[in-house]
Amino acid sequence: MKSKNTAAILAFLFGGTGAHLFYLGRNKSAIAHLVLLLIAIPLIIVYPFGSLVVSGILGILVIQDIVIILTMDDNKFNETYNPGMKPGNISNVADEIKKLYDLKESNVLTQEEFDKKKAELLK
Repeated sequence: MKSKNTAAILAFLFGGTGAHLFYLGRNKSAIAHLVLLLIAIPLIIVYPFGSLVVSGILGILVIQDIVIILTMDDNKFNETYNPGMKPGNISNVADEIKKLYDLKESNVLTQEEFDKKKAELLK
């Protein structure tokens, strides 16, 4: 399971290399970051101003990625980068099961209905 915090830390520390993009499975974007970095390094010697321009573009892309990652809703992040994961977190599932159990205990749900709904939550 991929984490927003891990992606943001990778972007902050190694953003120019595209490490956060490789982590998130966005390999084409990560390779573009690497190409920009590899263009910027030799430009330092040949054309320093050009290196600053390329590095500035790369820096803007990294800052943009950090902002997008950190402001993205958890459910949207999981839909995008953790396909197959149910929305919400484990504590929400536990709360829902507790509510279902209370309904079963108060005879609102039958045992079969409780088991079926519980199984759906735990998928």
